Amino acid sequence: MDDDYGNRSRGLRRVGRHYLLLLWKNFILAKRMPFRTILEILLPVFFGFILLGIRHIVKSETYDGDTVFPPFSIDKLPPFETRSISMIGYASNTSFPTEIMVRAAAKLGLYVQAFHDEDALVKEINKDMPQSIYIGGVVFTNTSSESNITYKIRLAAKLRNSGSGGVFTGENNWRTNLLYPILPLVGPRNRNSSTGGTPGYYREGFLAIQRAVDMSILEELNPTFNSSNVNIKLQRYPYPPYKGDNFVLVIQIWFPFLLVMSYIFAAINTVKNIVYEKENGLKVAMTIMGLNSWIHWASWFTRSLIFLLIADILIAVCYIVKVPLTSGGSSSVIGESDITLVFFFLFTYSITSICFMFLISTLFDKANSAAAGTGGLWFLSYLPYAFIQPRYETMTRAAKMGTCLLHNIGLSLGAQLIGMYEGKGTGLQWSMFNEPVSVDDNFTMQDVTIMLYIDAVIYLLLALYIENIWPGQYGIPKSFYYPFQLSYWRGYTTSNVHVSDEFIDEAENNNSAAFESEPVDKELGVQLNNVSKTYSFLLNNRPQVHAVKNLSMSIYRGQLTALLGHNGAGKSTTISMITGLIPPTSGQIIVNGYDIATSMDKVRDILGLCPQYNILFDHLTVREHLKLFATLKGHPSNDIKNEIKKMVDDLMLSDKLDTLSSALSGGMKRKLSVGIALIANSKVVILDEPTSGMDPAARRSTWDMLQRFRMDRTILFTTHFMDEADILGDRIAIMGDGRVRCCGSSFFLKTEYGIGFHLILSKDARSDANDILRLVQKHIQEAKLESAISAECKILLPHGSSATFPALFEDLENHTNDLQIFSIGLSETSIEEVFMKIVEEDEPDEIVTTNSYQLDNNGYAHNENENTNIEVSMPLDNLHQSMNGMKIIPSQRRLSVFDTEIQKNTGITLMFQQFYALLLKRITNSKRNYLVLFCALLPVLFVIISLIIDQQIPEPGDSPPLLMSLNRYESTNVPYIYDPNQALSTDFIRSYEYQLEEASKLPTLIDLTSNTTRPCHDGKTTDIISYLACIGKRSILELSDRYLIGANVHVNSSDNIIGVTGLFNNQPYHVPSLSLNYITNAILKQYSTASTMNTTIHVVNHPLPRSLTETISDFQSQQFFGFRMASSIVFGLGFLMAAYAVFLIKERVSKAKHLQFLSGANGFSFWFSTFIWDLFYYTLAILLIFIVWAIFYAAGVAKNDLAVYLTNDRLGYTVMLYVLYGFSHIPMTYVFTYIFQIPASGFAWITIINIITSQATLIAIVILSIPQLELLDVANILEWVFLLLFPNYCLAQGLNDMYQNSFLIQLCEPLVPLCPFIPNPCCKDTCGTDCVSWTTNYLSWEKPGIGRFLVFMVLQSVVSFTILLLIDYRILPKIWYFIGRCCRFNSVSNNTEHIPNHTVSGLVITTDNMQVAHEDEDVKEEAERIQNTHYNELMLTDVLVLNQVEKVYNGVFHAVDQLSVGVKKSECFGLLGVNGAGKTTTFKMITGDETIDGGTIILDSLSLTEDMRRAQQRMGYCPQFDALIDLLTGEETLYMFARLRGVKEFLIPNIVNSLITLMNLRKHANKPVYAYSGGNKRKLSAAVALIGDPAIVFLDEPTTGMDPKARRHFWNAIAQFRDHGKPIILTSHSMEECEALCTRLAIMVNGKFKCLGSIQHLKSKFGAGYTLMAKLNVFDENSVTGFYAVIQKSFPNSQLKEAYEGFVHIHINQAELSLAALFRVIESCKETFSIENYTVSQTTLEQVFLNFARSQLDPDELLRRMRTETSWTTNLFKRLTCSS
Repeated sequence: MDDDYGNRSRGLRRVGRHYLLLLWKNFILAKRMPFRTILEILLPVFFGFILLGIRHIVKSETYDGDTVFPPFSIDKLPPFETRSISMIGYASNTSFPTEIMVRAAAKLGLYVQAFHDEDALVKEINKDMPQSIYIGGVVFTNTSSESNITYKIRLAAKLRNSGSGGVFTGENNWRTNLLYPILPLVGPRNRNSSTGGTPGYYREGFLAIQRAVDMSILEELNPTFNSSNVNIKLQRYPYPPYKGDNFVLVIQIWFPFLLVMSYIFAAINTVKNIVYEKENGLKVAMTIMGLNSWIHWASWFTRSLIFLLIADILIAVCYIVKVPLTSGGSSSVIGESDITLVFFFLFTYSITSICFMFLISTLFDKANSAAAGTGGLWFLSYLPYAFIQPRYETMTRAAKMGTCLLHNIGLSLGAQLIGMYEGKGTGLQWSMFNEPVSVDDNFTMQDVTIMLYIDAVIYLLLALYIENIWPGQYGIPKSFYYPFQLSYWRGYTTSNVHVSDEFIDEAENNNSAAFESEPVDKELGVQLNNVSKTYSFLLNNRPQVHAVKNLSMSIYRGQLTALLGHNGAGKSTTISMITGLIPPTSGQIIVNGYDIATSMDKVRDILGLCPQYNILFDHLTVREHLKLFATLKGHPSNDIKNEIKKMVDDLMLSDKLDTLSSALSGGMKRKLSVGIALIANSKVVILDEPTSGMDPAARRSTWDMLQRFRMDRTILFTTHFMDEADILGDRIAIMGDGRVRCCGSSFFLKTEYGIGFHLILSKDARSDANDILRLVQKHIQEAKLESAISAECKILLPHGSSATFPALFEDLENHTNDLQIFSIGLSETSIEEVFMKIVEEDEPDEIVTTNSYQLDNNGYAHNENENTNIEVSMPLDNLHQSMNGMKIIPSQRRLSVFDTEIQKNTGITLMFQQFYALLLKRITNSKRNYLVLFCALLPVLFVIISLIIDQQIPEPGDSPPLLMSLNRYESTNVPYIYDPNQALSTDFIRSYEYQLEEASKLPTLIDLTSNTTRPCHDGKTTDIISYLACIGKRSILELSDRYLIGANVHVNSSDNIIGVTGLFNNQPYHVPSLSLNYITNAILKQYSTASTMNTTIHVVNHPLPRSLTETISDFQSQQFFGFRMASSIVFGLGFLMAAYAVFLIKERVSKAKHLQFLSGANGFSFWFSTFIWDLFYYTLAILLIFIVWAIFYAAGVAKNDLAVYLTNDRLGYTVMLYVLYGFSHIPMTYVFTYIFQIPASGFAWITIINIITSQATLIAIVILSIPQLELLDVANILEWVFLLLFPNYCLAQGLNDMYQNSFLIQLCEPLVPLCPFIPNPCCKDTCGTDCVSWTTNYLSWEKPGIGRFLVFMVLQSVVSFTILLLIDYRILPKIWYFIGRCCRFNSVSNNTEHIPNHTVSGLVITTDNMQVAHEDEDVKEEAERIQNTHYNELMLTDVLVLNQVEKVYNGVFHAVDQLSVGVKKSECFGLLGVNGAGKTTTFKMITGDETIDGGTIILDSLSLTEDMRRAQQRMGYCPQFDALIDLLTGEETLYMFARLRGVKEFLIPNIVNSLITLMNLRKHANKPVYAYSGGNKRKLSAAVALIGDPAIVFLDEPTTGMDPKARRHFWNAIAQFRDHGKPIILTSHSMEECEALCTRLAIMVNGKFKCLGSIQHLKSKFGAGYTLMAKLNVFDENSVTGFYAVIQKSFPNSQLKEAYEGFVHIHINQAELSLAALFRVIESCKETFSIENYTVSQTTLEQVFLNFARSQLDPDELLRRMRTETSWTTNLFKRLTCSS
């Protein structure tokens, strides 16, 4: 029990530690990206500030006193100004109504017309509506005097007496479907109307008709009753002091949309960050090293919640802070609601939003796609609200809650509820949390909150599920039914699956001679026993893949074990199984004594991993990375600082401790990744290609560190550098086809598989290699000539011939003068040769070369008797290249692709060919880029959704009948006052009370004449108006909801006439008629006879159905159609425009664009082709919109609305808007791409910019243009700003204005003739304060014409294209360079006289402090040759000449310092140097990527400073990082570059095919580049450099990432190019590569050459002797010391490096060593010391390189020092003063 408790406690501490660690990491990352973090927090606040700004300028008027309305009489009809009303109809099947209607018509002064039924009445009266002479009709449905009398008053569907303003305000129907306004406003409704206003019970004559009919019924039922004795009036409730504020309109209409937009950037940023970690494998790496997935989610949840919590708090503060108003006083955005409740609502939404972000993040593998998808899905989850909001009043509670399953719908409905409560004047309070706004509603804030939390749970569960079945590139997916598998809950166990006989046979047939015996004194670290991994496919639709086959291998503690194999050999799968990332299908894996099947958690505690990719966060420092992973591995907190210090010292990164990983070089990043694997004393360390990307010096230091760390660790590493495996690997295992083919020490493998020694001789170029070979063969007949190129030859000596070496070398040394030999070198068999031999046995492969004979009509050579492409197959070991990359010399050399004469286009043909190539590139990329396709469909998708939503909005239908009854309302209070001393008054009140008590919801009767004490009633008779006003002051909610009607009764004692004033609450719509109904029923009861005692009059308001004219939708809903359509279109197009940027940013940052420019493209052709295709894609999106519009239009759906854009001249205007939008926004997007370095960030930011500039600007103008806000002047000023800057606004507002103007024309044209007689809003000069802007000229400059939008979009297009061409033609940098060069020229001319000469140096501006002298004689001699050789003579021999070239940063930092060198034809010139030496800068100056600050570069007789464009087209360039386009295939890539270089079209297919074959890319030719391995990408980059017959080729680390087999093949291809007279400049971190390819090389340090010459020359000149490795059969102290003593006696500078497991490693540091003497001594010791075998090899080129590399300064430190001496302002001042 105690152990279990302790384990649980430790587990909880570990969980807590990991959680806090990741939380710390997330906050550090947020801190390092301050702008993005601040925006994530403050963008929601920004929208709050928008509301504050609008709040500031919206007028607010305070009404301090009670608003009291006078009583009004309803005896007569109100005047109808524009119509002649003379008739009223009625329908009944009895005679009773006839008498009533005759009386009523007389009272109203109308003629009466009877109809036999209701249908006839409706048909006749509605025939001419709204111009009918009938005011309406009365339909009696029940006339039984013994029970109830029910009649309907049927007036026109549209209000006829509301004036023309009702057409524009939308207040033109009876709204009998509602009791209260859905969106109430603060203050008394229709304040300026004492009769109640909308819907117009008084104004339309309803009350007059109701009174007349009711009085006539009373007179009919009681003949003694005289209606003239009753004086009925109505009076509105008073309203307490309030603040009149139309700002609540903004809250009610736009608050939901603004809130949704507020959080969109936080969503995009969070999702992008999470997916970025998944995309780069960071999460998987942390999981392997001990992190639980749920802790990862929890840390992100906490981080996001804290940020959103801050935002929520700031938003809440924004909403409650009072801002001064321009109209005086101050007010807040939300004035009445409880801010704590608002905050709670936002906080709940934030929680749900984070879970939604998590869900979205699991749907994407790429950060940029995730950013796009998040924006789209976020907006899509809001769009249904536009469908829901108009239907809100008719939806059930369940339906409303169901829609909240989309969290943005929940937010919108919650925000709507807040707006509704604000308009009600009460605000949302905690007491109302579970109450609807009104009796019409059935939805509460509690419902919203519950649904948001349900959403959060659903989203989170879906996210966790999808993450497991779709984990991304680096994860291993589970089956879709994994939650239902017991193994998921119990953990996996390896199954005892049957191992196929094939595997058993292979295991048994493994040659035991290929496996060295296991060490007996070492402890096992990792053991694999019969491990297999088989991938099966669902439904067995594909055969099983056996990635690892019955693998058994032991890895020992204290050793470095190298795991080698070509791509696909099974290395990665093996590592994945050891690290627990994937389970083995069968077998057992034991790690440090733990079975991974049962104890993976314990394994991860001791596991360190350095995957093939860097597991680094760009914005964490070196210190923070080490702290993160040390803590993750469970290192004690109190020792982490010491552990970090020790690790950075070992990594030699102490000076980079606080440097961000993004600022480290590639080699330093790999070092840090290795450090992450080793830190915290990881007992088992897996290193996957740990030194890739490092320069030799860094690689060597890493080797030293690993050798130090191996003592108490088990280290398994993979590598493509065979020398690394040779030096580091205590044991080397070579895998092939899922099995280990051999395993043992380096010495063992070389002895078992080696092919001998390589004798390397540096000689005079004119010396005959065959003479040397004959001398060698005199001693060793089996010797073979490997290569003989220029000043170097290589001879292969068999492995067992070492006994003859003393005599051989003595003979060679004696004949050095005769054979013109300068130096002699010897190297042993390399591990690479062993590897190649094993690979050939495992997978026999052949190098295929393309050859041909004579030109055919396709411009390609062929043999008439053979096919066009003749393939000659030679095994690797028969090629001169098989070992050192040199050239085989067959008896008859056949022509290769490089012998073909390339014919090229020029002039206009070339221009069109290049344009075609660039256009085809864009077309192909777009076809395969689903992001662009997805974004291209978004606009039409949003249009379809918008149209569907618009059709779902309930159109103004026929109004339902409404019975006037208190039963529809909540329990109410009814106050009344009367004169108790008047019997007539008392009788009426008793009847009134009786009538009220019959209601099913019994009201509370409040007799204000009684002595009862209650609030606002002190027991004395209280005036009813004062009482109601007092109630309102106490609680406006109580007054609005709990008080509806009332009565004030008084009797005129002089004439005995009773006066009744019915009071009604005007906040609901229909209370005036209700109040009147209760008064007339009370009078009926008061004057009833015995037969009519129980009779009740029921009145129903049943508006007539709409006439044909009245079926036109009201303008308010129509103008929102235009807004919705415009908003949806520009929202979708914003994503499309941002999608264009992704490829352009990637193309620029990856240097693919620069490579295209090097190959012949120019700024005009590049941007024109890009624009043409993007415009086509854009046009396609617009055509889809038009097609959808046309389909909906033809189907009669939204026909009237869409006719605005599709009919008459308006179609042309719409097309103009779209075309100019494309011409303006597409190039503006191109300009934005220069701001960003990361495509995902660029897409996210441009999307946000587009959303803000489309939605926020449009909303701002629409809101500010609301007439009630009186802010049109502000709207006009902002519109000019938006017009100038934003194409999004121009299109959106243009479409919206077109729509509004079209319908205003329809409305206004019939009204204009009435202007002289009846002023209305359509009148230009007499519209008063209710003017509307409209024009018949759609192209008008003034609003609402679209002329200004078109003009400004043209201007935006011109400006954007101009900026693009200025950037790409580098106009400004050229001016800057010209000023700087003039400065230097003026400085020189003031001191010396410039004398032109005919050497290359005559092209150079020299100064007194320029020094040509160099320390090394070879470098000095080369510089003098360049300086002194005649220009014409130099151009005959040298293709590339650099003369005193320099590049200066910050005015003093010489990245390149006066380089002088010439590269001859057929020469491969190696340029070596550590990172920061200046190699890449030199390449950039030659290729035009950097300007030349001094000196001259001549390429193929062209000066780069004067003719850069032509010079660029003559060079081939393979940059350090692949500048390829991911979505093109290899073949398409080569076609494109061939066209850019102008190769004639009929030549291209054969040239491309030949290069593909040469580079061994045939089976990959039609795969997209993103599917290529790193090595194949390098091959393709090299092929791009070689295509088009360049005069010279630049290869910058061309074989990085290639396995040895591929590298050898590549060397062969490059050697063929070199051997055809083409010069090559090569930089590489592989010394072996330089030895294989380079005929001459230079080592560069601090921007200068330190040595120059052939490889053997440099080895002999700067080398440090030889290395001796011997294996002793008798291995003891006496044997080792005795053997070493003999060597040291003969060669005093010898040093014993290492002695272990039978091996003795001795370094002989003696440059002038006689190999004959050395071999003679060793041979004499063979028997004495029982030497089984030995090898001797000369100092490697790498050791020469390292000697020079030590003096390389750290460029970062140098730059730091230099910044204190100069600044850009100083440089600017100097240049400006020079130019002046």
